[in-house]
Amino acid sequence: MKRYLLLPLAVCSIKTFCSEWNTLIERYKDLMGEQTYVLINKQYQAFSTGISPKISHLDIKAIPIVEEDEPLVNINGGKEKRICSLEGDLLVQAHTYPHDVDPRSKRYAYVRAGVYQALSRMIKELDRLAPSFGYQAGDLHIMLFEGTRDLATQKELFDTKCSHIMRENPQLSYEQAYEETCCWVSPYINNTPVHSTGAAVDIALYDAYTKQFCSMGRFNTSGLGAPLFSEDPHLTAEQKKHRMLFLIAATRAGLVNYSYEYWHYSYNDRYSLYWNSDSAQENLHSPYGGISY
Repeated sequence: MKRYLLLPLAVCSIKTFCSEWNTLIERYKDLMGEQTYVLINKQYQAFSTGISPKISHLDIKAIPIVEEDEPLVNINGGKEKRICSLEGDLLVQAHTYPHDVDPRSKRYAYVRAGVYQALSRMIKELDRLAPSFGYQAGDLHIMLFEGTRDLATQKELFDTKCSHIMRENPQLSYEQAYEETCCWVSPYINNTPVHSTGAAVDIALYDAYTKQFCSMGRFNTSGLGAPLFSEDPHLTAEQKKHRMLFLIAATRAGLVNYSYEYWHYSYNDRYSLYWNSDSAQENLHSPYGGISY
């Protein structure tokens, strides 16, 4: 099936050919390995030409879900102490926009067991890559903002974002605003949102040596700088370099980035299978369905 999709409104001004990103991908090609290089380059080409799909694209939703009852894991209780959730002062430090209340579900620190294993592999990849990016092995930690999200919270986030888009863009019809919202928040109508399956994570990189987050641009908020391969003029060379470190380590660990949010990765869900699998592959399905709690 032919895949086609317009870029979201906030990204329409991005150059069709993002030469700086292409240069970075080629510069770090030898650190990626062939499979990772092919996937990253494929995602870059799709985004830079405007055909990178939304998370709720019909081709993605067409991939079936067959729940296999893989358990949820609390990352704060796992063996890898360099994977933990954002709390307290670190949560404030990571966020560059205010919240009157914490928007996360009560089980936000939980992910599927397979996702936790992928994050553990990502820690090893970060140690391998660290010297090439100016760090030492052991410096970098993975900080999770949100994993599992219940449907009630998903609905609240989607409706709030849609209302905001309509206020900021009064020329849009509700249907157009709805489609734009789908770039930033997975819809809850006729869809299984990936955060509600335990297969997605919103994560940041933290340098335990300097006690600072690796600068990659504003975190967990929509806008021109949110997409991974953004050409926002305010995005610095250092921030792009950190995004490449983030992307290479995660992709080699089996996680797949959502092109419109540099912090959002998923594992073994329909979106990651879309990028990793042959469309003709038989018995293709995601083992992660919606979680009821």
